[in-house]
Amino acid sequence: MKSPSDISIVSRNQLREELRSKRKAINSKQQAEASINLLRNLIKFPAFLKAKRIAVYLASDGEMDLQLLIHQAWAMNK
Repeated sequence: MKSPSDISIVSRNQLREELRSKRKAINSKQQAEASINLLRNLIKFPAFLKAKRIAVYLASDGEMDLQLLIHQAWAMNK
């Protein structure tokens, strides 16, 4: 019999795989539009504007590309 923590691990792994598949199904045009929309929304967000530092990741495995955000943050001296 599986313990509750084993079930939780299995559920998380299944969710990760499902999300990974959905990310990979998004075409490059949609990914680029999502990156642009993210940047457009963040530069209006007071917490982002006030922040001196932000954390980002380098995209892999179908994740959203944050290069536009990174360049904008550098331009804003973050």
